[in-house]
Amino acid sequence: LHAHAGLTVARGAVLFDRRGPYVFRVEGGRARRIEVVVGLESDSWIEIRSGLAAGDKVVVVGNYELTDGMPVREGR
Repeated sequence: LHAHAGLTVARGAVLFDRRGPYVFRVEGGRARRIEVVVGLESDSWIEIRSGLAAGDKVVVVGNYELTDGMPVREGR
């Protein structure tokens, strides 16, 4: 067996368009589009190989309705 450690996010946090995979990171109460490089996937998680750091907050619910810079409210 081989161990693999990496940063993962909920599958629903990652969106795809013609430019590739991206997420919306929460910065100062606003959604910021961040291009990411994805790796391993499961039914519920996707590995983020670059573009995010541990502790970054990403939008999971309603992210498909956002555009870069839109205000967001954090859930609990």
